[in-house]
Amino acid sequence: MRRVDPKFPAAAVCPSVEPVTRSARLSTVRQTPPRVTLLIPAYRAGAFAHQAVACALAQTYPQIEVIVAPDDGDAYRHLRARFESPRLRILEEGTFERSGAGAARNRAIDASTGDFFTMLDADDLIPFDYVERLMQIALVDGAAVAPLHYVDWQAHHTLRVPPLPSDRITLDDFARSLGSMHPLIHRSLECGYRTGFAEDVLHDGEIVARLGAVRVVAEVAYRARVRCGSECHRSPGTEERIHAAYLQYAREIEHHPTRLGLHSLSRAGRASFAALFRFRALASAAFARSAAPEYNAWVAGREAMLHDRFEAESTFEDEPCAAAPRYRPQPAHHLSSSRALDARV
Repeated sequence: MRRVDPKFPAAAVCPSVEPVTRSARLSTVRQTPPRVTLLIPAYRAGAFAHQAVACALAQTYPQIEVIVAPDDGDAYRHLRARFESPRLRILEEGTFERSGAGAARNRAIDASTGDFFTMLDADDLIPFDYVERLMQIALVDGAAVAPLHYVDWQAHHTLRVPPLPSDRITLDDFARSLGSMHPLIHRSLECGYRTGFAEDVLHDGEIVARLGAVRVVAEVAYRARVRCGSECHRSPGTEERIHAAYLQYAREIEHHPTRLGLHSLSRAGRASFAALFRFRALASAAFARSAAPEYNAWVAGREAMLHDRFEAESTFEDEPCAAAPRYRPQPAHHLSSSRALDARV
């Protein structure tokens, strides 16, 4: 019998703050807890989005709002009927269809009223005390992050837990993890999402780069469920495009940081950020040459070895990703917004 985590709903699974500066600590000044908005972009998620919403509405933290941002022309009316909660808001679908995960997330941010934000993808799960635990740190630092577990959609077993320090994560730590992050952050730190591939990695990496480090809350975990057909699974041409896109981001950060809004980072910060994407390109190329069918199962336990190789080699970029038709990289801000190529999660 499969074990059920009691921290997840059966259906799925203090003072406020005044920001001083983007890097300053936050001080408590009111009696009402600050509101936290959980942002859920939804693309072809009608069959399972209710599980993420159930997790969000079951949070023990008292002041939350949940915003679903459709990006597929679906009004998601079944969610309103199912939950009937005043804390749940579903944005009008309007003319938005396949605008990309970054654009959907930005629409949710624009509509939010929270003092803090965190992203919850429509196919993922969080335990009921997730926000409460992270807010204990975010109220002081302005940001907090939990470990992320990649979970098989059907078998429910953990495919990979990206390696993270137990106390705080730096940009270099984020790079070594070869994973996503989903931090909970104060509104003053929100930089918005770009449109294109790996927009979440770019967004989260920028936050870490600006803060220097983000504290890790090890008591809870974000569960990213990997569905069959996602970019984590091998398919013709996908890995070549991912490899080329990572390298293109690295070049943009190094030579044209203003295109990505990263011009205010120090030269050393931009170099570290570019190295993050170059390391992901190396891992992508290595996966493409393997016979493994799924990325997370393949890379689990190989992160340190791959990073050692990355630090030892300076010309890996010239290696072919795989025996496949040559892919011509596009500027990072013009990369496909198709869900097949949104950040590898």
